[in-house]
Amino acid sequence: MIASSSDTEPVSWAHPGSGSVDLTSVVERRAELLESGRRGVLSQDQSEELDQLTAQVTEALNAGRDSIRRLRPGRDDELLLRLAELESIHPFADPSDPDEIRSRSEGDRVCFVLENPALPGRPRNVVWVALCDELPADMGQLLSPSRAPITPEQATVAVFYSIWNIEPGLDGIPGGSALLALAMAELGDRYPGIDTFTTLSPIPGFRSWLSDVDAPDDADETDRLTKQCARYLCTTDEAGNPIDSVARFHMRNGARLWRLVPRGDLSERGQERSWGVMVNYRYSPEDLAENKLRYSQGELVLGDEVAQLLEAD
Repeated sequence: MIASSSDTEPVSWAHPGSGSVDLTSVVERRAELLESGRRGVLSQDQSEELDQLTAQVTEALNAGRDSIRRLRPGRDDELLLRLAELESIHPFADPSDPDEIRSRSEGDRVCFVLENPALPGRPRNVVWVALCDELPADMGQLLSPSRAPITPEQATVAVFYSIWNIEPGLDGIPGGSALLALAMAELGDRYPGIDTFTTLSPIPGFRSWLSDVDAPDDADETDRLTKQCARYLCTTDEAGNPIDSVARFHMRNGARLWRLVPRGDLSERGQERSWGVMVNYRYSPEDLAENKLRYSQGELVLGDEVAQLLEAD
């Protein structure tokens, strides 16, 4: 269940037949087992335990009401500091710098967390949002300390540029979709001028995929790179899901693979992942249900620009 931040009601939870359960300890134990699985040292008994814990956590979270909360400097400094230290998609230059934290969480920059009463004080997911008056051409327009801020009321575009799971013990348990849906509703109500909800997303597997398949002669061949990138993002596995994990997440949640941004992230990290190419996934609230259905039926929902790139490749 989901709720806005204004109608959250605490709920208690007990696993049938076991009395009261400390869900925090369950989540922490699940994190240990997931790490063992990643290292390839998970025993059969531990695998069965992991399945049991996953069922317990899922049941507990479903019994509560997810809600979002906007974090604000001066009120949520401890949690903002923790998130700054954990941020891995676009790391902070200095996670302990309060000015940098404020630059990502106040005014035309917003930080939302998804919370559930089954885990008090332990938010599930976080999303960082930039409110803009036009589509950004690169990450610098979102994160540069010298950018010119706007008042939130001027915003016409909301850009979700980093969304991730805070608790390692909740990996694999969906929460990001609810967070995005609630964030869109909250922002749309508060700032009615926003008519575009989109991401500016990394493409973590593109460079390694292209080096194995058809490496370009020159990484600066922008047209060639964007065509190849469109092909990569639309390449699916045997189950019909995009092989790119970020594309899989957003398209499964009803987003449209909308536009490619050739020089979106020219940082060293961006070059290593995708030669700087980034992608916009567009969330249109009125289309989400239909897009999810089309995805479940094996269709990738594409924007016109991406479709044209595929035709030209």
